Amino acid sequence: MTVVVDASVALKWVLQELETEQALLLWDCWQAADELVTAPPIFQSEVTNAVYQSVRPDRFSLYDAIELVNSLLLVVETREPQGLYTSALALV
Repeated sequence: MTVVVDASVALKWVLQELETEQALLLWDCWQAADELVTAPPIFQSEVTNAVYQSVRPDRFSLYDAIELVNSLLLVVETREPQGLYTSALALV
């Protein structure tokens, strides 16, 4: 089966936040069930922006931020449905 994950949940896997423990439990359940973890295309931008906002000396460095983003992008597959952008333009 496939699980579609929101960036806010995935970020809890790498950033210590409220509900991090629950998010990690979800991850463990999905891994135990051999679920495909996927996200919409905007996931990459959302994750990158959130991690970027956390880059500061008291939290973590730019190097650490790059590692965090790369680790998330390795475990969450992003998919863009064929015709997504054409369909979006048709909404205008």
